[in-house]
Amino acid sequence: MYLRVNGCNHFLEDTGPKGAQAILTLHGGGGMGDSRAKRQAFGPLDDKYRVVTFDARGCGRSEEVGTPSYEQWCADAEAIRQELGLGKVIVAGGSSGGFLALEYVLRYPDSCSALILRGTGAVTTDNEDLKRRVREAGLQVDWDAFDRYWTGHALSDEDMREALWQFYSLYPAKGTWDPVEGRKKLDDLYFHHKAHNYTIQVNWKDWDLRPRLGEIKVPTLIVVGEQDWVKPIENSIVLRDGIPNSRLVVFEGCGHGPHTENTPKFVATVRDFLAGNGL
Repeated sequence: MYLRVNGCNHFLEDTGPKGAQAILTLHGGGGMGDSRAKRQAFGPLDDKYRVVTFDARGCGRSEEVGTPSYEQWCADAEAIRQELGLGKVIVAGGSSGGFLALEYVLRYPDSCSALILRGTGAVTTDNEDLKRRVREAGLQVDWDAFDRYWTGHALSDEDMREALWQFYSLYPAKGTWDPVEGRKKLDDLYFHHKAHNYTIQVNWKDWDLRPRLGEIKVPTLIVVGEQDWVKPIENSIVLRDGIPNSRLVVFEGCGHGPHTENTPKFVATVRDFLAGNGL
């Protein structure tokens, strides 16, 4: 379905008991991501919880209008929460969607009952660290294309796609990469280079929430793959140490996407966390 809020038509899926505690997910990727992975990961929870997943403005199947700022994206999420009458939500985000989830819980603390973070951090990714990890993996890449991607200067949607393909093999755990399936998955992704460029050039510029982590009062689950190349474990440790009521779970044998690499364990971990906090 599509839901229009703040002048933008958002692609949205809303399942589970309508009066139940709601989980509102925020996807990552800037202009590269969409809510399908979140639907895979959190959809199994709709036997008990109301699960709402949506594509952010300028991403996926949603309308490409307005400005894809963190302020606007958070305002859109809050408008969706209000429009659907969700009450206090469990907000969940991974990767750069984790950045957005942190922004949301700090901007709208009274709208949240819990926070779930995956493969993310409280400060933006360092490009030199990424380059070092690419070199350590022995990948041969077009560094100009790599820099265009990670500095927010993609020339087109297709320029983004082909740049990502060069280091796409680093996202799953070592030994699990299948180039045929990887290419199918890549070709199925939605790319919106304008939203991607804005995210990196503007949203990520000097973005650092480490000094504010102590302001987060809701129970927080932090999940990370032991082989996460984008946001290694030390980023999740900073989150755990900075957020007062938080729990860190490391998924062995997983990369940047433990929610899709081991969905059954992820779902069980989330259920245990929520039950332990009376949600």
